[in-house]
Amino acid sequence: MPRLAARANTLLHPVVPVMLDHEPVVVAYGGPKDAKRIRNATGKWPPGHRYEYPLVDWGWDRQRCENEIRATGLPVPVKSACFICAASQEAEVAWLQDHHPDLAAVAVTMEERAHARGLRTVQGLGRRWAWTKFLQERAAQAVRAA
Repeated sequence: MPRLAARANTLLHPVVPVMLDHEPVVVAYGGPKDAKRIRNATGKWPPGHRYEYPLVDWGWDRQRCENEIRATGLPVPVKSACFICAASQEAEVAWLQDHHPDLAAVAVTMEERAHARGLRTVQGLGRRWAWTKFLQERAAQAVRAA
């Protein structure tokens, strides 16, 4: 019985598991960043595992993936990440506030508590920028626009 593995991608989740008629575990990664990172880590993976990058092999970039998803009539999913990911960009934090205001409120509370405890090494959850300030400014702009 072949073994298989799959990893969810930030754009296409989940990537369909690749099954082979032989024993190695095949892990299908989805994006160019994954492929570059994993290919540079040669020799660090368990024996018997093989990593494949079908989207990279097909020459698909993020834009091509988005176009293919739209062509099927499906909505393009947002990048997957923890809702308090420090790598989140302003558009993603705005989306979080619009679609999951409860989680945005939790993130703001976390940031406020960190500041109350003496946070000084970063501005906030965005490292170089504070989510709280960004969301407050966004709310003020919405009020002005109304």
